[in-house]
Amino acid sequence: MLAILALLTVRIRLLFWLFVAAFNLVGAVDLILDYYHAIQVGLPALAGQLGATYAIPIIYVPVLMITHVVAFYLLLRPQPKAVRALAGDAAAVETRSAWSGMGPEAGQ
Repeated sequence: MLAILALLTVRIRLLFWLFVAAFNLVGAVDLILDYYHAIQVGLPALAGQLGATYAIPIIYVPVLMITHVVAFYLLLRPQPKAVRALAGDAAAVETRSAWSGMGPEAGQ
């Protein structure tokens, strides 16, 4: 649900980043709790009985955790100056285009 909210708010920068961070935090905590519960019920000892679903805890879950760690890294790293300058230019263009249709000269 948080990922869908992030996609729906992609044009509202503050809400978008808030939902992306919340999605990653909730996802990472969920995976850690799943690791804990799997060990508590003795899943490693039952690995041979999982059949084709053996690939889920062995391949899929670790890949999910890696993507969450990479997402946290990308969220927390400082932005290069060039990216900030481009983002500032884009914001300035959006502001100018939003204001261009207003004012006394708009009817001319």
